[in-house]
Amino acid sequence: MDIRVDTQKKVVVVKRGGVVVKNLTFDGKLIAGAGSSFLGNVRVKEAYFGKGCLINGTVEAEKVVIGAGSRFNTVMCETALVLNKCRGNTIKAKGDVRIGNSNISVVESEGTVFVDGSAKLGKLVASKVIARSDALHSSKLKEESPES
Repeated sequence: MDIRVDTQKKVVVVKRGGVVVKNLTFDGKLIAGAGSSFLGNVRVKEAYFGKGCLINGTVEAEKVVIGAGSRFNTVMCETALVLNKCRGNTIKAKGDVRIGNSNISVVESEGTVFVDGSAKLGKLVASKVIARSDALHSSKLKEESPES
């Protein structure tokens, strides 16, 4: 079986290389192993996708982390972290979005979007954009030391 559910801890785990064919709705956290595939929509509180996942449907969650080399369709969330070499269509967030070296068609955020300098974005709408080569590695901007 590709899915394990722990109702006490409110966690659903999809094993490495697992395939979820139908829509997944769960009042808790989703942890997807590397290479997992989701053919339907995913609606959870928090979603953590491992490296190389395929997400064909829409992901709705408060917090979303998409592992390196993953492909996704649509993410609707509060906050998102998209690691390197991901390809995606749309991210709509109410809070902050961090994007590594990835290729995403549309990013819309009511918060700040932190972009790695080599990311490719088709359309970007945000209240604030910070594009740096080390944006994923530090949540705070490094303060410049005062000159003597």
